[in-house]
Amino acid sequence: MVVAVVLYAARRGGIAERGVAAVIVAMVVIDPIMHWAVGRGQFGSINLGHFVLDLAAFAALYVIAMRPDRLWTLLAASAELVSIFGHIVRELDLPIGQNAYSALVTAPFYLLIVITGFGVWLNARPTKG
Repeated sequence: MVVAVVLYAARRGGIAERGVAAVIVAMVVIDPIMHWAVGRGQFGSINLGHFVLDLAAFAALYVIAMRPDRLWTLLAASAELVSIFGHIVRELDLPIGQNAYSALVTAPFYLLIVITGFGVWLNARPTKG
């Protein structure tokens, strides 16, 4: 699904769609490198590598969302923000289970992919007028 959305964005998307696709590719490429370099984090505490990766992705998505005239990019940045809040909630030692933390920090990535595909489709539609 990631490959399909990234290729769709590269072929049919504008600058915002390609930018978000680049963020997705960067996350997919950097994640295994991070795991190789620093090891797999445990869900007993926050995974610092994923937290930093999510912060960087959010920063890039925020910049993309603030520039063009596309509302869907705000949803993309918001999805990544949910992941960041998942890390923060875990670090604050609030009562959150292991499965809930895992879902909070991983599900937004998949939502980001769906939102990007939808955003490319919106941008690629022929306009009337």
